[in-house]
Amino acid sequence: MSRFDRKTRARLDAWTKAGLISSGQAAAIDAYEEARSGPSWGILVFAGFGALALGLGVILLFAYNWEKMHKFAKLGVIFGGLALAHGAGLWLRRENRPLLAETAHLVGTMLFGAGIFLVAQIYHVSAHYPDAFLIWALGALLLTWVLPSVQQGWLASGLLCVWAFSEYISYDARMAAAPLLVFAGTGLPAWKLRSPALLTASALCTTLTAMAGIVVSDETIFMILLSMAVLFAALGWLLRRRGDFPQASAVFRNVSLALYLPLMFVLSFYDMGRFLLPEAGFWQDEPFVLWGRLAALLLASAVLGGWAVWQAVRRDEAGTAACRVHLLLPIAVYAVYLLLALVFSADLPGLEQSYTVWVILAALGSLAFLHHAVLGLWVGSRETRPWLVAGSALLLTAWVFVRFGDLFENLLARGAAFLVLSGALFFIAAMYHRQRREAAAGRNAS
Repeated sequence: MSRFDRKTRARLDAWTKAGLISSGQAAAIDAYEEARSGPSWGILVFAGFGALALGLGVILLFAYNWEKMHKFAKLGVIFGGLALAHGAGLWLRRENRPLLAETAHLVGTMLFGAGIFLVAQIYHVSAHYPDAFLIWALGALLLTWVLPSVQQGWLASGLLCVWAFSEYISYDARMAAAPLLVFAGTGLPAWKLRSPALLTASALCTTLTAMAGIVVSDETIFMILLSMAVLFAALGWLLRRRGDFPQASAVFRNVSLALYLPLMFVLSFYDMGRFLLPEAGFWQDEPFVLWGRLAALLLASAVLGGWAVWQAVRRDEAGTAACRVHLLLPIAVYAVYLLLALVFSADLPGLEQSYTVWVILAALGSLAFLHHAVLGLWVGSRETRPWLVAGSALLLTAWVFVRFGDLFENLLARGAAFLVLSGALFFIAAMYHRQRREAAAGRNAS
């Protein structure tokens, strides 16, 4: 049963009984939404895992007798399995069984990856092993475009992450093209399919491959993640008015928050400053091609963020709570952090990282994190949005529980902190209950 059925079929029945719509209109609405919504996330995920498990089982079954098989028998198994899986997928697609067809094609892609490694074993090919993951990913990427397929896009995104990290970990090679390949290769099909699931996977894997492909030193990991958070925040804001794929804005906004909030939480610890700011003259120890890529990412985030702010100001949206939370505050934090990073990496005379700077960074992270939590509580209570209230309350509680040990040294201060927290939560609960009761009274009156 689709998400539409679960949420609104009862309302359709109630509207039909009340005479607001006819039974034929209710059936037409239900059929339209059923066809438009397609399979749910749960079905796609479980079908994908089932296909992966089936492909792995077939691979292990043949691997058990692999040494006893003749070379031509091995090749026959590999190419025969590929032909059988994709042939079954094409036949099922003709029979209008799209979910089973996706599963068959996914099994074929699993066999394709296994075949790459097994053929290398047959002919004793000793090559650069990350290339196998790249070829496997390109095969999945091809099917993502040709079929098109959400599950193939998921697999391609994951394999490109494995390729980028295997290059970095095993050979200290940065694949700067990896994030571009992931974002263009899977993001465009996600837009074509109007798939928030694939677009989410594309954005997350783009971030991971950017870490592996652009990182200069350990201190620059935070800088890369914050840049990606700002980049996605700007994209989410700029795409708010696009009607062809309205969910895209929410996807980029949610991915940005998934990066931004943990980063602000980490930044709120004052002793983390020494690990989050690059060392003086760090670019002098690395070739231009490495820190040049990082500079390109910083510039892209700054330009796109500035464009988004200009659009918000031009449309008189800069004063809204949504703009402050999802755009202006992340960009302001980003600007302050980059300024401090630039000052201390320049190795100017008389300037060095100190306790004061770390406290400034901690205050910046704490204010940004708490601003998001408190504003979420306020907006969620005013608009009676239970998930926003619950999530914001968890953020506020987590910050107080984790931070009270180093911010409040005596028992009196710690007790006062918990009293303030409990009072704030009780106040928000009362406000939420009152707003919900007033909304219900308004609906009954109308």
